[in-house]
Amino acid sequence: MNQATFIGVLAIVLWSVVVGLIRSITDQVGATAGAALIYSFAAVLLMIHGRGLGLRKITPRYFIIGGTLFVSYEVCLALAIGQSSSPTQAIEVSILNYLWPPLTAVLAVFVLKKPAKWLLWPGLFCSLWGVYTVLSGTAAPDLSAVTERIASHPTVYLLAFLGAIFWSLYCVATPTLTQGKSSSVTAFFAATAIVLWTKYFLEDAPAFSVSLGVLIEITCASLAIGLGYAFWNIGLQRGNVTLLAGLSYFTPVLSSVFASIYLSTQLNQSFWMGALMVSFGSILGWVATRNPNRQ
Repeated sequence: MNQATFIGVLAIVLWSVVVGLIRSITDQVGATAGAALIYSFAAVLLMIHGRGLGLRKITPRYFIIGGTLFVSYEVCLALAIGQSSSPTQAIEVSILNYLWPPLTAVLAVFVLKKPAKWLLWPGLFCSLWGVYTVLSGTAAPDLSAVTERIASHPTVYLLAFLGAIFWSLYCVATPTLTQGKSSSVTAFFAATAIVLWTKYFLEDAPAFSVSLGVLIEITCASLAIGLGYAFWNIGLQRGNVTLLAGLSYFTPVLSSVFASIYLSTQLNQSFWMGALMVSFGSILGWVATRNPNRQ
């Protein structure tokens, strides 16, 4: 494993800690304020790393369309995690959000006319059944249990699912919109922070205070998100793309492991079975659509 590939693997590890940190922060300062603080810090870190917003590196169409999809995804995911009624539900909605890899593969076939093997469809079904298993909360998946769980707090599940759609659209649209230029996300992080702060002030949310412990968590979450994107780009540009893509699909499991430990939450056997199915389904979709000639 060369250095660039190792850096790409670090990006996967960094992203895996985000869900647990976001939930812990929002528990203490509120869902909107917590997310706004995280993305503000991350935007500043990326600006320092890239020496500015990087607007000159991106095309106007990408800035408008790609930026809208990117911001929509980040806002949906952060609020879905932060507004969940419990740490367990926050981890559940993060798994629902990880439907984006198989959805991206399907969109690539229908929108980009990308060739795909038959494994695409078993992969999509496996991921969907994995989410179904996670939400059922029992060893034998139960539709009534899934319906009851979603009905208890439909907003967070809707936000997580919309986030998966927005990110899959972003992944499919980005290659065309960037026209071979850099896809700097610094400006998008800043825009995400602005949207979240606007929401915070418009909803007349209560004031919050930031303790030293929360500040440390915000810094860690910002570093994980910001450095995650920076390290991932290095891995994609100079590392083994095939290996990194395959490993990235285990992020739902790694993220759940960290979140369950960090939030002191016990997850049952059906959850872990479902999470593994989501990862396995994503891998099948990747195998079905990947270019065998690419590294």
